[in-house]
Amino acid sequence: MPGAATARAWSPSSIPSITRPPAVFANAATSAADVLGDVAGAEEHVLLDAIEAGLLTGLVTEPGPGRIRFAHVLVRDSLYHGLSRLRRSRLHARAGEAIERHSPGQVAALAYHFAEAGTDPIKAARHCRLAAGQAEQRFAYHEAARLWEQAIA
Repeated sequence: MPGAATARAWSPSSIPSITRPPAVFANAATSAADVLGDVAGAEEHVLLDAIEAGLLTGLVTEPGPGRIRFAHVLVRDSLYHGLSRLRRSRLHARAGEAIERHSPGQVAALAYHFAEAGTDPIKAARHCRLAAGQAEQRFAYHEAARLWEQAIA
């Protein structure tokens, strides 16, 4: 795997802080760069430099224009678990807000981020309810049940 040696040599504390916010996008196969920019709170050139550094080291891939994904789930997990719970909560809240602005129809992503943030239970419950309804329409009943439980919790 290209970049595997580099990935093993880095620890979460040695990775620039700009590359940590994307770690909260656990459910997304790919993340939109504009949403990541909002979550990171960075200027575009700083975000692009960080994405390019991740591409060069093999930590992230670019499956399409304006989209990135971690090369391996272990890279994402290492970054995610290197964040404090407070920082993860705040990043999830910012991710939810950014997705609301850029892609309001992604109710499953909104439900995930607002539930993980734990800062606005009413908003989390509303998005969980909407996502559960969409899951039911896709006959994804286990996912729908999980989302309904999350909505009433």
